[in-house]
Amino acid sequence: MEQLSFFLLNIVLNSLLAFLTTLFLIEILIGLFRVKQGRYASYLRMIPIVKLALDPFLYDFSRWSYLQGINPLLCEEGSRTIGVFFGLFPYINEWLALPLLSGIQMTAPGNLTFTLADMIAYITPPLLLHSFAFIFLFVTVMILVKRLTGYLCGVEQLNRLTAWKGRSLKKVRNSALNHILKKYSLKVNVLPDLKGSPFVAGLLSSTIFFPQGLSRLLSQKEYEAALAHEVEHIRHKDNLVRLTLTIICSMFWWIPTHWLRNRIEEGLEIGCDHDCKKYHVDPVDLAAAICKSARHNVQNVSPLLTYHLAKGHQLHRRIDILLAQTSTRFKKTRFVLAAVAACVAIFGIFLGRYWIF
Repeated sequence: MEQLSFFLLNIVLNSLLAFLTTLFLIEILIGLFRVKQGRYASYLRMIPIVKLALDPFLYDFSRWSYLQGINPLLCEEGSRTIGVFFGLFPYINEWLALPLLSGIQMTAPGNLTFTLADMIAYITPPLLLHSFAFIFLFVTVMILVKRLTGYLCGVEQLNRLTAWKGRSLKKVRNSALNHILKKYSLKVNVLPDLKGSPFVAGLLSSTIFFPQGLSRLLSQKEYEAALAHEVEHIRHKDNLVRLTLTIICSMFWWIPTHWLRNRIEEGLEIGCDHDCKKYHVDPVDLAAAICKSARHNVQNVSPLLTYHLAKGHQLHRRIDILLAQTSTRFKKTRFVLAAVAACVAIFGIFLGRYWIF
């Protein structure tokens, strides 16, 4: 029981410290390589969340001072160190034949490692430590059960939504958009009783749900612009990405990920807005469609895993970016910088070991 309590305390504290450290490094990387808000920036910002699920597999129990019976608090003064390092991580290096990794670790004599959680656990009364472990496990199970129940209810709601039969009142005249709709066998379901803005729902959905009332408000070009945006969500499987992040955040429920997830979703929305250019969509038409969708929105319960065209906290920034005159002069340079940032993020940060033993 004592080993479990020590490990759970390590998971709670170390994951929080590692998340904040990784987030800090990623934001520096985004600023340093001037990665603009959009899909590339969102993918980089996913790293701190995805790394939460990776870190428990990077723990090196053979070097954990606790298992060797060594209390770092009792070690001779000056024999304990904390360091930032760059070096090869042997067994991952053999497996991937790669990488150079970074890390922040605390070491004790004998090349053993310990953590801040270990130091806290040693000065905490055993009864209090065991109570923490029990409460933590209980709360985690309750949260996961609640999220699972909500997911099942959402799936049922989504099935009812999919069962509704509707038809598009407007034909798509945009040849590039028509080609993609046919290529991926995508359907547009225009429903009379649907409220809010257009959306795609489900993990691998091939259907775009469109409120009939809104479709009548939009011009032909605005309607096609809204469809193009939703098509890009389907092509990039953004709902599957969102579910993966949601599952990880549910498992690590004590980590403050709300701001980061909002930034990620904002970047995905901006990325889809930019991708609409390939369909020769005028940014003004897309901006108008977003504004009209926002006005058409009402307070209603959204189906599970939906990406709506209009979201309140993102609208102003999206419209500003859409209507701003963007230069394509340095497009290739920006792509190269984003690619370099991604390599550094994956091999230098994602596979790094921060604050874990």
